[in-house]
Amino acid sequence: MADGPALDPAAGAIGAPGHGAHDALLAGLPQEQLVGLLVTLVHTAGYLVVTGLVAFIVYEKLGLRLLRTHWINFDVMWAATLVLTAFLTVFI
Repeated sequence: MADGPALDPAAGAIGAPGHGAHDALLAGLPQEQLVGLLVTLVHTAGYLVVTGLVAFIVYEKLGLRLLRTHWINFDVMWAATLVLTAFLTVFI
């Protein structure tokens, strides 16, 4: 039997590039960019794990009542942190 595009393990769907295209893309990157990409992926995964863990602890241990009565506006806190960091960066 002849293998057509649908049976090719390197092809995702008929006519669509498969994992081989990703390998070619990553092979063309310099080593520093691959390290940067890996660090970004690890940071993102760690951030999601910690955020999920904190959400689970708040929900299971402290309950939603705490969130209803002691709400913290994280948008304002985040904006103030960014402004402060931008201001302090000038002095570094």
